Amino acid sequence: MKKNKINNISGLTLIEILIGVVISTLMMAAMYTTYSIVNNSYSKVIDRAAISRSGRDVVGMMLREIRLSGYKYFGDDLPHYAGDSPDTLKDSHAPLIITESGPMQELRGSGVISLDTITDLESKISDLENDIAGFSTGDENADDLAERDALINNKENIESKLTVLKSSASNMCCDRIDIVYGGYDNTATEDNGRDKFLRYKITYQAGPSREPGSHFALYKTKKKWDQEEQEWKIEYENEFVRDFLVDMEFVTTDLNGKIIDPPPTPINSTSNKLYFINSVDIKLSFKSKNELFSEDAEDSKPRLVQGLGNVITNRAMEFIDKYFRDSIIVTVHTRNIGGGI
Repeated sequence: MKKNKINNISGLTLIEILIGVVISTLMMAAMYTTYSIVNNSYSKVIDRAAISRSGRDVVGMMLREIRLSGYKYFGDDLPHYAGDSPDTLKDSHAPLIITESGPMQELRGSGVISLDTITDLESKISDLENDIAGFSTGDENADDLAERDALINNKENIESKLTVLKSSASNMCCDRIDIVYGGYDNTATEDNGRDKFLRYKITYQAGPSREPGSHFALYKTKKKWDQEEQEWKIEYENEFVRDFLVDMEFVTTDLNGKIIDPPPTPINSTSNKLYFINSVDIKLSFKSKNELFSEDAEDSKPRLVQGLGNVITNRAMEFIDKYFRDSIIVTVHTRNIGGGI
């Protein structure tokens, strides 16, 4: 009689099966953790690269148009409108007009000077408080009272500057730029009545974002000068260019390489340099769509987005959230202005 071979096959005990399940679970958990870390790192790299890539594309577009500013075809006989009053500024044909951001204009009006920083002003306030506390109460003479009052007034002025500087520390966006250049219609004839020489105005400015959060979007407007009606006619308005804009800053320099501050317009204090702009520094700062840092920055050590700087402020902005911000900075040499109209 043959023996039953099935009875001789040894199996796994319940304990052995449970041990195998636990080991497999640990291996799968380790593999998943490794995958998550690599995937998160890859996503961060991709997000950072996307910010830089799209930012460079936008800057490249601006660069081409700023180089065109002031360009005219040979024989261009269109009248030039200076727009040198508040009422006519909107019709100006000035090749390049930069309008500083609202926070920057407020900062100029506050009296902040010479690259004052929050730390500098806080230190000055602390020193003044110590000086004020050094005066006794009750036996001061007239000179002491006058000196103390002067210190108090100085402290209040610096506190006012500090308030403005802190309010702008996370929001300096955004400058606006208007670029005017000439064009030519080679289909224009006396029969069709079209103007042979044309003039265009390109405007880049910040506007509401399409995504929630403390950032803006970049928009572009194109206008064409109507010689008959003597006004700019819109070809397209507020065309969406790029979202998650944090700051857009422009700094102009003259033929000697010195910063023109404030940027010249037909109606401000540097209007005499409006047609002598040699180059424009551009800074565009964008924010990541998703959080890239694992935790918020400390209040005492915020993440900084440096500005180009002028005689008023270095325009640095401070952030403590988990979003990544990157800036693209280029210098554009104007080819068709820099030597008068």
